[in-house]
Amino acid sequence: MFFRTLLMSAAFLSTSLSEAPMVYSSTNIIKVTRIQPITELPVVATLNANKALQAAKQNGIRRPEYLLGLLHVETKIGSHPGFRVTKNGTSTYYGIGQFTIATAEEVAKKNHIRYRDRLSLAKRLATDDTFAIDMSAKYLIMLGINRSPLHAVTAYNLGPSGAKRVVPMQHKYTRDVFSQAKRLANHVEVFYVNAIKRSNRTTHR
Repeated sequence: MFFRTLLMSAAFLSTSLSEAPMVYSSTNIIKVTRIQPITELPVVATLNANKALQAAKQNGIRRPEYLLGLLHVETKIGSHPGFRVTKNGTSTYYGIGQFTIATAEEVAKKNHIRYRDRLSLAKRLATDDTFAIDMSAKYLIMLGINRSPLHAVTAYNLGPSGAKRVVPMQHKYTRDVFSQAKRLANHVEVFYVNAIKRSNRTTHR
């Protein structure tokens, strides 16, 4: 009975990009099984996508499509050549989630992640995809991905203060992430359960 509710994320796919930020209550639970092969990308992208689904689940991201979409925009889910260390002006970005060291230190401190020094943290982001994906998931949680996905995705790109100065869906990065999230949701096998309804059914048996 419980498992018959296996569904694709149709609700998310039907959401218009022009809508206001979507807010999900704590009663909306998502359970992820796996992601189907992303045929237009190398196999490593599917491997990393499954790591992303696991990271989303472990960190409490209710809609893992958002993490997948973000990682696709950043580095094609780890399959973009030369993504491990990139430079843009005076800034340097590391790993699949393209972290600056300052942001990585903030996330590490907030989540009690130990590291020896900035160089060792940068090296781990650049070489350990599982760690880098988990850091991206943790940062999205810090930015409020479950409360206001549009704002959180924008803040991932511009920083929390920068995100306040733009309309999220007028920001190209945010539009691209949500576009990829909708597309990649086709590959994700999930089922949604309304916790209150399920609890009521159990209570009235």
